[in-house]
Amino acid sequence: MAMKACPRHISCVLILLLAGRGALAFLSAPCPLHPSSSSPLVAATHSHLRAPHSFIRGSQKHRAWGLTSPVRETRLTMGIGRLEGFDHEGVKFLRLCDPSSRPTCSDSSVATENASAHHTPSLALFRIGRVLLPGSSFPLQIFKHKTTTQEMLRKEAAENKGRIGVVFSDTDHKGSFATVGCEAVIESLTQLDDGRLIVECTGTRRFRVGEVCQQEPYLRAEVEYMEDLEQGGESCEVECWKMLQELVWLCVEVWDKRSWVSLLMSGGEGHPLHKFKHSAPSPSGDGKSLLVENGFATDQERRESFSWHMVRVIRNGIPGLWDHDMTGTTSSPSKVQQLLETTSCEERLRECLATMTSARDVLRLRQRLKDFVDEREVSEQTTEDGVDEE
Repeated sequence: MAMKACPRHISCVLILLLAGRGALAFLSAPCPLHPSSSSPLVAATHSHLRAPHSFIRGSQKHRAWGLTSPVRETRLTMGIGRLEGFDHEGVKFLRLCDPSSRPTCSDSSVATENASAHHTPSLALFRIGRVLLPGSSFPLQIFKHKTTTQEMLRKEAAENKGRIGVVFSDTDHKGSFATVGCEAVIESLTQLDDGRLIVECTGTRRFRVGEVCQQEPYLRAEVEYMEDLEQGGESCEVECWKMLQELVWLCVEVWDKRSWVSLLMSGGEGHPLHKFKHSAPSPSGDGKSLLVENGFATDQERRESFSWHMVRVIRNGIPGLWDHDMTGTTSSPSKVQQLLETTSCEERLRECLATMTSARDVLRLRQRLKDFVDEREVSEQTTEDGVDEE
């Protein structure tokens, strides 16, 4: 007995046959992304099942076979330290080409080992909106929500002799940092009850940023330390020292700082320039015998220390005595960064001398104006006294 076909069954069979032909065409079609593969499905499989490949993570090369995550592979095979440079206000900056895709290295010791294997020192980079100078104190207050920064400082204090690299970061270009920075040594870490971390650091020596060998959880880069070039000939350091002392006395007179007179006359520890004296030049030229006593091995080392003192003066002024806002000689962070980058001690001193000369000229004009006003007041008072006597 013949069975009568159900229309519903016939339609289902037709749908299955059509779907089969479509799937067969899909499998037999070449893939535009992988011409060598037979289909997108095979290509998709091949995109995850790859031949053995090498990628660098820290100081070791790893080989893998099998399924790999496309995101993970992109992160690991991307060149570590891909940066782009740009100039802003005469300062060279660096920034990450693709901040959204950064190679990671959770263990900073691996990056340090990689750098030491090539005899290249590396430092964790601390980006901040001010310039650290050699010999300057560098107090930091890290708030509770800056957990990554706090962990970095604790880790570097324990494993890297407390050395970190402080680089100037321009607020107008987020994520950027200068190519030249200053190494800082962590002297103390204090954890407060409210979660803040108080850090005391001191700037030591300059460096130039090389290849970034770690970007997560914080930046670490290979660095090349910088030194000033020794230059012969006459130096303007004596002129700088005399100009600074003249500025101090002008400030006392113009701003009527009578309480400072006794300190200036005594020349003791209360003197505003007491910290400068151990590196100041000797006008008589017999200061070389004091090099060892003041902790300097060579006269070049003393001169460099003196130049950084002068840079601090033109940036900060003299607390309680001379404020740059009063003389219109404020130095921008970009200008201070340029002085940090120069390898000529004489060039720094001449720039400081020019700034102090401008401040002296302003103070002299203020002094003349002050003398004129005082003379006029005396004259008016004398006239009033004469009228009263009549």
